[in-house]
Amino acid sequence: MSGVTKLDRGGPVPPSDPWHEAAPLDAAAWPSPPVPDDMGPADAPHRRLPWRWVALTAVVVLAAAIGFGLRSPRSPGPAPTLAAPAPTASAGSAPATVTVVYAVTAGSGDIGSVQYTDQDGTIVSRGGIDLPWRVTFQVTGEPHGFVLIAQRKQGGTGAVTCSITVGGKVLSSARQTGRYAAPECSA
Repeated sequence: MSGVTKLDRGGPVPPSDPWHEAAPLDAAAWPSPPVPDDMGPADAPHRRLPWRWVALTAVVVLAAAIGFGLRSPRSPGPAPTLAAPAPTASAGSAPATVTVVYAVTAGSGDIGSVQYTDQDGTIVSRGGIDLPWRVTFQVTGEPHGFVLIAQRKQGGTGAVTCSITVGGKVLSSARQTGRYAAPECSA
């Protein structure tokens, strides 16, 4: 019966096949014998595997932190302030309306993209826009959360700044530099 592997006390035995007998056996093709639990780290090189996982995990976490933009500011600034709730409408009066301005500044000729929440709280994405960029809209009633994310796609390496102004007051501002700078503002 060729092709059937026999078992011996030392491990698998190759089948009796003239082709296997003519070629030398590759030691890497056979599983290694079990390692007793009392072997130390120097005796068992396979015990180093957990350190490889630790290193791999550290690299993945670092890449995720960079990819998701989890970066600490260079200098701590003032804590962000949230918009004060709009005054409630009394009987017979119209709900309060506030003006919201999103602005992105960058070098002249830079091209980028923005994602922001509009007057209804809907997320809007625009790409291939000329920087600097600005949009103004009105919010009536209770203001919702405002978010503005900008990124330079082409152009220089100077500063890119985003800001959110509600009712004439700047509630959030962020600045980043670099070829693909991506500041994020929220209020």
